[in-house]
Amino acid sequence: IGRRLRIQGSGSATLDEVRQSLALISAGIVRPQIDRIMPFPEAARAHELLEARQVDGRIILSGW
Repeated sequence: IGRRLRIQGSGSATLDEVRQSLALISAGIVRPQIDRIMPFPEAARAHELLEARQVDGRIILSGW
């Protein structure tokens, strides 16, 4: 956060939970499971894939 990084989609997590999560990721204990990265204009397609349960992990939208 101090280096102007953004975390999006944390849901209803508390600030303490976000800090704990970042510490686990930083230590290599937890690795986020990313299924694919898609361009932002394909957001509707990303939602279709999620709703059809055709992803293993998360979809990241890039290129606002």
